[in-house]
Amino acid sequence: MNLRTLQTLTQHLAIGIASLIMSITLSSCASAPILPATILSPSSSTLVLELTAITEMSNKIAKTEDEIRQRELGIRQGYSELIVPNLSYARLEKLDDATLLAAFDAVDSAIFYLLKPDLVVIQTNIFDELASRKLLKSFHAVKLFDNLIRLRQFEAANKIKNVYPHVSKEALPEFRTTFAYNETFPTAWILRSDARVMEQVGVQLDQQWQIVVVSHPYCSFSRKAAAEIYSDTALSAKLTGHMLWVAPQDASFSYDNFAKWNQQYPLAQHLFAHQQSVWPLAHFNQTPYFYFMKNGKVLEVVTGWPRESAKAAFIAALDRTTAK
Repeated sequence: MNLRTLQTLTQHLAIGIASLIMSITLSSCASAPILPATILSPSSSTLVLELTAITEMSNKIAKTEDEIRQRELGIRQGYSELIVPNLSYARLEKLDDATLLAAFDAVDSAIFYLLKPDLVVIQTNIFDELASRKLLKSFHAVKLFDNLIRLRQFEAANKIKNVYPHVSKEALPEFRTTFAYNETFPTAWILRSDARVMEQVGVQLDQQWQIVVVSHPYCSFSRKAAAEIYSDTALSAKLTGHMLWVAPQDASFSYDNFAKWNQQYPLAQHLFAHQQSVWPLAHFNQTPYFYFMKNGKVLEVVTGWPRESAKAAFIAALDRTTAK
């Protein structure tokens, strides 16, 4: 590649990233207008550059709530304007190798932030096309497996593991659903204690009062919170039947680690959220988050578990909730 060609590609990349960033930095509202889809030629160098821009945006560290919101809006716009119109199954075989690889990464980034089931279908199709061209690397299978877990498509995840055992050191449990899920109410997966099974159950959030904790066995702050709460006999007794610990809709799943948590904290059996968008909680992306609820409505939120003030803040919020 000569210097002039490299400069041209660099200019295109800068334009692509700038156009996406400009589309969101001019918006300060919770939603942004969706522009008409842009269908590009499969052989266009602009397509690979725009796809790369989505990945670059997702990797940018956001330090404020506004930056987090802007990043998600930009990725959402890239999804509707670029990914959906340009990465249909029929178009994939027309993409060159570089564009196909960039597409896999862009879709991977979009799945992480948007949790849209159609995106994992697109990524699976890209994965199959990469395989047909002998372009697959080991990390492609790991990323697809993780996203299938993230979108709760466990049967498809098992199929990937059967072919690519390296994607997970641990065998997946059996997943059972005993009702027709219609995506309108919160559900979660619970560990059965008598077998290596996870069962999908409906979650009731309309108690007179309750606390929903967005947490994770991998999170040291979540573990510290559980240890301090349940080592207090009086506090633990008051919370019995009123506290729900639930992990976000992510790919960080280990049956063995969830089982270990449940054995260590038998009064804090950990659930695994199925589709977090239908839960009436503002944040599922940080742990631990404590939502103090009354009759299905969130009254207070306590975030994190700082070393000194955490338990006092928790008890104060609990007292206010139960007194109302």
